[in-house]
Amino acid sequence: MTLGMEFHDARLLDLICRSDGSGHALFHACIYRSEGVVFIDPQESGWQNCRLTFQGMRVEGTSVEPGEYSSGGSLWVDGKIHDDVVLLPLDHDGAIQVHLVMSPLFETLKIHAEKVSSTLEGPWELERVWSLEEMT
Repeated sequence: MTLGMEFHDARLLDLICRSDGSGHALFHACIYRSEGVVFIDPQESGWQNCRLTFQGMRVEGTSVEPGEYSSGGSLWVDGKIHDDVVLLPLDHDGAIQVHLVMSPLFETLKIHAEKVSSTLEGPWELERVWSLEEMT
């Protein structure tokens, strides 16, 4: 099974950056699941919490309050961009950047790190089943 997380409409529940560079961003996000490849083969979409854990983390840009929504985002791993959707699980070392466009002012929050990993938490809540016809 392949999984993907969409930054669009993800609610940022928690953002922690400790002085030692460790930290996390916890989202309630749309998660896609497919027995094939997400966004190509039939899939399901639903909502679940996803924690992105960072090492060597620093944060710049707009300040956010818990519960704010992201209207979009991107993940860069060593210069390669994953725009708006990331495949899960994440487990990358290198030059990591996460850019989130935060509502309601559409300012950018930037997370820089040396390592990122992901964990899905809590129950997955089905929203929609996508047929092959809807995927093409």
